[in-house]
Amino acid sequence: MTELIVADVPIADVLIVDVLIVYHGGYGQTARQAAAVHEGAASIFCVRARKVQVADVDANALVWFERADAIVFGASSPNLVADGNEISLAREIPAPAQVASA
Repeated sequence: MTELIVADVPIADVLIVDVLIVYHGGYGQTARQAAAVHEGAASIFCVRARKVQVADVDANALVWFERADAIVFGASSPNLVADGNEISLAREIPAPAQVASA
């Protein structure tokens, strides 16, 4: 059996990088930008990219947050208006305890 070599490195030793793209928008522009970021990230060798809308974050998606090596957040300006010490986008992502009890 032959061993697959990429750039003089055995494929078994190549690191897979998980990138999570999380977005929130109202009119479609942010979704299109998230799709472009996802497409670009997924086109890179050894990158596994996932894209999720904030409204779709559930218990299954929380695993993606834990495994991600990089997380890209995107939202239109009205969705990032500061509210005390938080931003509205962060408030909409449920904490693991909230999802587990739901």
